[in-house]
Amino acid sequence: MEITAFLNSQNFIKTIQESGEVYIVGGIVRDHFLQKKSKDIDLIVTGIPIDDLIGILELFGQVDFVGKSFGVLKFRPKGFTKDQEDIDIAIPRTERKIGVGHQGFEINADHTLTIEEDLIRRDFTLNAMAVRIRDGELIDPFNGMDSIKNKEIRIVNPIAFSEDPLRMLRAIQFSSRFGFKIEPATFHLIRRNASMIKEIAGERILTELDKIFSKGDHEEGFIGLKESGLFIQIFGFNPENRAWFQMKNRFDFFFHLLKGSDSISSDFGKILKGDTDTIKILEALEMMNAVREKNLEDWEKRLLLFHIWKKSTESFSTEIAPVSLRENIQELLDGKFIKSTKELEVDGNDLMEIGFKGKQIGDTIEKIVTLIMKEELLNERESLLALLKFEMECSKALES
Repeated sequence: MEITAFLNSQNFIKTIQESGEVYIVGGIVRDHFLQKKSKDIDLIVTGIPIDDLIGILELFGQVDFVGKSFGVLKFRPKGFTKDQEDIDIAIPRTERKIGVGHQGFEINADHTLTIEEDLIRRDFTLNAMAVRIRDGELIDPFNGMDSIKNKEIRIVNPIAFSEDPLRMLRAIQFSSRFGFKIEPATFHLIRRNASMIKEIAGERILTELDKIFSKGDHEEGFIGLKESGLFIQIFGFNPENRAWFQMKNRFDFFFHLLKGSDSISSDFGKILKGDTDTIKILEALEMMNAVREKNLEDWEKRLLLFHIWKKSTESFSTEIAPVSLRENIQELLDGKFIKSTKELEVDGNDLMEIGFKGKQIGDTIEKIVTLIMKEELLNERESLLALLKFEMECSKALES
């Protein structure tokens, strides 16, 4: 591995190797054999107690102690550039589930454990490999290389899903990402344990779904979620099959993924604990797609899109807008019609000067927008002011 030569040249590695061994583990090993780039560097150090390891590392850079109680450190060697990620360095550990959810774990970090004892706690065989830095030897006790050659996702330990149910979703994510099949026994375990995904926080589920969007095959990810039973356990409904294509926008992906929900935006927010901006975009897409069930005139479509723009401008870059709206969307994007009140040639101050007050102002602006969308009024300042003054005179005359 190219990274092995780089690490062997580092003084902190040379010092550690005087009394212990250092192994490269995790995704960087897997990605090397998949011929994919990986920025993250994860190391396991055996034979050196955590406090002694900290003492060594502090000689050569900055140490973050946040994960010390779990035997995990973040290390930034002196001389690292801004684009170089911190290195995760840990001593071997074992994990045992003692309660519900991801927090209910007993973790035993022990420098006397072997690298093989650490690897057995990993999720899948392709992730349970290590490379000893000293000589570049591959440590592969669970035949991860065979899994890579056979293009399969295989569980390391039969209790791995009950230990951490998120691993079931990670299996789907890896399958969609690498084009690998989940081997039958592993898939059977996912189906059998699917209900346990409810123990996992929505934020962690969203992270894996985001990886399916950004790195995976969207259709394969959807099929995996549906056929494994994870989809219905997460969202509470069983989706119908649908045509898929690779979505360029994250909000298009989640809108299509959750199609069939009573409220897509609500599910994204309440179940997945998604961000407010995306929730607003999904709300806008729901408004946009509601026209499929309505027979709207063009001016009504323009007015709808005007209000959608106010909620979320990003929703106009969608690739899944109803066909019946696409021409109207392009009209607004081309500037043929106004997209917001900021584009009006008159504003609230003009209306107040003429004599409009309070709720009158908002109602009148809405009326102007509607007439423009109907093509019964041009967005020209003098014409609009003349109309507004006439409206005010009529109003005063009716009051007198």
